[in-house]
Amino acid sequence: MLMTNYSLSPNSFLFKLFSGGSFMSRSFRLTSVLVILIAFIFSMNILAQKTEHSVGLDPKVVSGPKLGLTSPIEAPNTGYGADGVGNNWYSAAIPVGTLTLVGPTGGTLHQGGDFDGNGIFYAVRSPATLMTVNLTTGAETVLGTITGVTSGQTITSLAWNPSNSTMYLGSTNITSSELYTFNSSTYVATLVGTVTNCAGLIAVGINCDGAAYGVDIVGDQLLSINTSTGAGTVLGPLGFDANYAQDADFDNATGTLYIAAYNNAVGAGELRTADLTTGATTLVTSWGAVEITSFGIDNTCGPPCPVGSATNPNPPSGTTGVSITSPGNATWTNGAGTTNVEVFFGPVGNVVSVYSGTPITSLTIPAPLQYATTYQWRVVCKNDTCSASADTWSFTTIQNPFYTEVIDTLYPQAAQYWTGTTNGTAKTDGEVRGLNTEDGWFMFDVSSIPDAANIMSVNFNGYVNLTNYPYWSATPLPGLNPLTATASELKTSIEANSGQTVAYLYANESSTFTTGWKSYPLTGTVNADLEAALGQNWFAVGMDERDNSATYYINWDGWSQANIPYSCTILIHYSS
Repeated sequence: MLMTNYSLSPNSFLFKLFSGGSFMSRSFRLTSVLVILIAFIFSMNILAQKTEHSVGLDPKVVSGPKLGLTSPIEAPNTGYGADGVGNNWYSAAIPVGTLTLVGPTGGTLHQGGDFDGNGIFYAVRSPATLMTVNLTTGAETVLGTITGVTSGQTITSLAWNPSNSTMYLGSTNITSSELYTFNSSTYVATLVGTVTNCAGLIAVGINCDGAAYGVDIVGDQLLSINTSTGAGTVLGPLGFDANYAQDADFDNATGTLYIAAYNNAVGAGELRTADLTTGATTLVTSWGAVEITSFGIDNTCGPPCPVGSATNPNPPSGTTGVSITSPGNATWTNGAGTTNVEVFFGPVGNVVSVYSGTPITSLTIPAPLQYATTYQWRVVCKNDTCSASADTWSFTTIQNPFYTEVIDTLYPQAAQYWTGTTNGTAKTDGEVRGLNTEDGWFMFDVSSIPDAANIMSVNFNGYVNLTNYPYWSATPLPGLNPLTATASELKTSIEANSGQTVAYLYANESSTFTTGWKSYPLTGTVNADLEAALGQNWFAVGMDERDNSATYYINWDGWSQANIPYSCTILIHYSS
């Protein structure tokens, strides 16, 4: 079923996303591994299961690091981390990431670690034990139990703030995340606030200027974090499937944020660097079956940068209702000692440098802007040797005056092959199955939507009639009409477009996933693809059960099953 909201007006059409689905994924399937993990699962509320968003270890991994050298490393700087899979401490040469074994850990998962201003490495042993680590031998000294963290939250990170000589602590329950200041003498955490826009805070890094950044494993995104309030601002996608325990820290010598990452898509630990403007990460090296869960880089900040930060933004941060045709100028006050400025501007997720040069205090906001869009900007004040920290400011433009929220409910036609299944050799009409090597599709009659609609969101609703623990995707079917395409063409296209970066929906359901009505927002290129399909009056979506298994499967009612009136629904919002 496709649902569309619309009103007739002469201009553009808009859509908005519906939330749905689950961030939970599955327990590891091998019984022997489950037996090993059961004590750990009991002690943690949000331990890793198969591809569940988790702050624990990836249960599929067997220790097998990619060691580069077995003797001490000569490198500009050195990071240290605990491998939760092999239970060893390693040093990592920065910037290349080559690992060298230091010594064994205490044998329990470590979650978060960092050096303080005196060069002491603090780490958290699950669930809330504070300790220091001798990074010559790996020997751990237990200090005590951390208190003050909200019940239900799991500690995931420690981060030292060189600008105010304060240790910070991050936590999450995979639904919400929190930031704390932390006293390493009393072991007491004091709540700063909820880290907004961040469901799964797994790592925090703070640079020499006191600017904090966090890694969210639920949204796979990088955020800046206000250390006074905890407020999180999304910078952009990480560019990889981040899951399970990992950590991050700055190389203070270069100002580079390094993430001791775990890439769930390839099942390997990795060292990555992060772009603090876009959030995108760059792979430095793969660590194979090493999952670094506490990570800190051993270097200190130089003298504080004498340049002050930019202040007094206008429009004030958070302003709404800004004109798209005459937004005016962005103005600010440069910090003391500024001899050069760099200005960044753009919509959320695409903030880019728009000026770099001699100091200015005003910049014309480029017009026209997009309706109902949040834009971010920041001004970096510099001298010849250093840069001041820069707050990210934002404003939101006015809503399209012709916007009217419209919901249209769109269904498959009651005709052969508007829904069905393919095994690559033959097509089956009706039920949409993801069992063994079968895949399926849904076609929707979109003739009620005007051809000029600008789609803003699409929501899929369907009835699951049989399932067990599926990993599945809703996929594009570019250029294919399931009514006329061959079984082979359909299967090839469905599977080719099933990957996380291509699919409209990449779902890893939990072991408790049951039959019944399900609702999911579709993302990726779905809005543009649907717009392009309006002239042909139908829109097709593939369904790939990625396990290709008789054990793990998902079957949906199609146009000819019992739940025909609500078999598949896409919710659409637009105005014209």
